[in-house]
Amino acid sequence: MNPEQFTAAVERLIPKLAALTGRMLGSSRSTEAEDVVQETMMKLWMMRDSLDESKHPERLAITIARRIAIDHARHGAFTCEIEIPAMDTPLEPEAEALLKQADMEIAASEVLASLPQRQAMVMRMRHIDGLENSEIAQITGLSEQNVRVLLCRARTTARDYIMKNKNRIQY
Repeated sequence: MNPEQFTAAVERLIPKLAALTGRMLGSSRSTEAEDVVQETMMKLWMMRDSLDESKHPERLAITIARRIAIDHARHGAFTCEIEIPAMDTPLEPEAEALLKQADMEIAASEVLASLPQRQAMVMRMRHIDGLENSEIAQITGLSEQNVRVLLCRARTTARDYIMKNKNRIQY
């Protein structure tokens, strides 16, 4: 397939793929949806010689776009940037304490998100839910020894993460 034929074949697919990936990734991630469409077009270009043989190139393009969008949704960074205006007046002590508590919760959730899934689960059960090691072992089906090892590794990983990102994480 030459470049002109390829352009004609895929040009009509771009709006469909943009709509599909936009729905899958959400409206707040429209630039990422455009990236997925671009990546899909690149993959189709690499396969252009076999597109002639394909009975349903549109289905192939949609499948490729869907899979790339799923990868982006799984591995993409979910960030939300909010600009908070500076405050001129000092806060009351209760409000200051509430803000400090909220900052601690955000930092803790960021640290937990950086841990492997099993370590994060055990750490959350122990330190947030307040469960004992024996209760965690019962719930997870692990031995108490495994729970202690996971907790030790989670604490070490969390400490390393905090030390590495101490300028960014405020606690």
